[in-house]
Amino acid sequence: MLLNKPKRKIKLMEICGTHTMSIAQNGIRSLLEENIELVSGPGCPVCVTPSNIIDICLELLKEPNIVIFSYGDMLRVPGSKGKRLFQHQQVKMCLSPLEALDYAKENPNKQIIFLGVGFETTTPGSAICILEAYKQNIKNFFFYSLLKRTEPALRTLLKDDPDIDGFICPGHVACILGEQGFQFLSKEYHKPGVISGFEAEDILCSINLLIDMINQDTPAIKNTYQRAVRYNGNQKAKSSFRRRQAMDENNELRIRLRAVGMELFRRDGLRFTMQQAAAVMHISKKTIYAVYPSKEALLLDMVDDAFTRIHARKQRILDGPGTLAEKLRAVIIALPEEYTALDLQQMDLLDEKYPKSRRVCVSIWKPAGSLP
Repeated sequence: MLLNKPKRKIKLMEICGTHTMSIAQNGIRSLLEENIELVSGPGCPVCVTPSNIIDICLELLKEPNIVIFSYGDMLRVPGSKGKRLFQHQQVKMCLSPLEALDYAKENPNKQIIFLGVGFETTTPGSAICILEAYKQNIKNFFFYSLLKRTEPALRTLLKDDPDIDGFICPGHVACILGEQGFQFLSKEYHKPGVISGFEAEDILCSINLLIDMINQDTPAIKNTYQRAVRYNGNQKAKSSFRRRQAMDENNELRIRLRAVGMELFRRDGLRFTMQQAAAVMHISKKTIYAVYPSKEALLLDMVDDAFTRIHARKQRILDGPGTLAEKLRAVIIALPEEYTALDLQQMDLLDEKYPKSRRVCVSIWKPAGSLP
């Protein structure tokens, strides 16, 4: 392929690590004019994961009932002291977050953490897994989100290095985002971009188009990977993003409401109202009813959350070191501090006004994982 000649020295950036590998393996740099500089961008998500994340994971693994699942490429990333996850017996490699979810279902006494690494390419699978865990009410599955977005990364790059003249845009990410996901490059930064496949011919064609747009000063986003990328991207995958985002927002609201509900319960008992909760949080009752259709639903969640935390703490004690007597003494005081102030006489009122909540209290206050 005969490449166009740039009118000046130009700097092009390939964003994707797979493009970087293809450029190196096919000797593409040796085919370019001297005044064309190719620089590598963010690359794979593992490459931009800081070492302190590994340190956090290694610290979590000090808990004997924690198991961490991860894609294989994360297992050899060193922490700040050189230690790697693959050296730990409580770490398992997987090809999909659903494997971690299945393991969590099979091992309810373990706390399963999945390291969610990736850009938009892996996010749909992660979102589906989270939604499935929520749907099945699996409470020992945790998602440690290390997911990143391409657009903010590119905006930061252009802020730090505005001399980049054009971008070879990642084909895999574009399969999700579509051409529209990169329009900001030309519209806001006056930079051309070409969505490219991963064969040598794809990359050379993309470089040619970039040179042409730079020479003519006509920045735009073009797509040479039309066999996989559509203008609007993958709508189903984008829908999973939105559903997961909405779920995250609702979960955050539930956490805040449980805390406010507990404070009001301590102060007023069952006399507290949803209007009081709304006033404390400076939101409307309609917003509360979007996540809790009734006061009883809020009470149910408060009770469930309380005992979930109690049992989790109790299990950590049982799995930890110490004599039987020490464990028994520790289990007796395992009730979280914020719940010790509850007036147990309120349980009678709960039984009278909200019998369903009372039944939940009785059903979950049982010796789960009791001492032998």
